[in-house]
Amino acid sequence: ALAALDSDGDGKTNGEELQDAVGAWRSGDANPGDVDLVSNPGDPNSAATVQLAISTPLQFTLKQNYPNPFNPSTTIAFSVEKTAVIRLTVYNALGEPVRELVNGQLQAGEYKAFWDGRNQAGELLGSGIYLAKMKSRNFSQTISMLLIK
Repeated sequence: ALAALDSDGDGKTNGEELQDAVGAWRSGDANPGDVDLVSNPGDPNSAATVQLAISTPLQFTLKQNYPNPFNPSTTIAFSVEKTAVIRLTVYNALGEPVRELVNGQLQAGEYKAFWDGRNQAGELLGSGIYLAKMKSRNFSQTISMLLIK
């Protein structure tokens, strides 16, 4: 949230973020800010009045993708309890791997993987049920996803 308020990159959440004098902000750009989160709008030395709480997940979790059903892409959120090698793979309905999204060591935290409905070779896959499986040394969980074209 704090990074979204610092749209001019000066390290402060000041009045600069609350204006768009040249009409430069576009959809998808950093959030121009919220006046309620700035201690003194217009003061270039003001700081955010909120604190970000960062917590470590209590368990490994693979959450249901969203949107579901999807076309052409979806987001798969997951939590990592402690540093671990994580593998997140998409399989077709026959159990054949079609795309590896994550394969490596991750620190504890919340993550999101994006899948664009393509296989490892970059070919767009057809409509159907696909499975996302997250594995680590002592954890395995699978969700089903529906790709509709």
